[in-house]
Amino acid sequence: MERHPRAIQGIILGDSGYPIREWLITPFHAPQNAEEENFNNAHIATRNIIERCFGVLKRRFYSLNIGFRLEPDTSCKAIYACLVLHNIAIAMKVPLLEDVDQGMPEDDMPAIRYVANGLENAPERARTEAGKAVRRQIANTFFG
Repeated sequence: MERHPRAIQGIILGDSGYPIREWLITPFHAPQNAEEENFNNAHIATRNIIERCFGVLKRRFYSLNIGFRLEPDTSCKAIYACLVLHNIAIAMKVPLLEDVDQGMPEDDMPAIRYVANGLENAPERARTEAGKAVRRQIANTFFG
């Protein structure tokens, strides 16, 4: 994702398995105060909604569950096609197959790249510190 930036407005929430960036915000590892704890609670609640959506898509399209062996651009197009077909299935009231084996954890879905301040080529430490600064600002501004 960092090698192929895609400018979007906003930030992406990721679990602690992802590195923190200005555009990819992860929870605080060990919250130190109420703001950080409140931030983590909101982060988890928001991500849970998305994780449930990923689970529904993986039940409808098993290929999303096992992964693609395609080039990244082709994979993106295949995922987009699944989303379009899912919306058509909802409109046509096509039920989900509930007995499909889930296999892969829902945290394995890709994130979208957001580039801020030209840090995509900066050293790892600078990108990590920039992400931590954004996370601190969000926690202090909205969860204090």
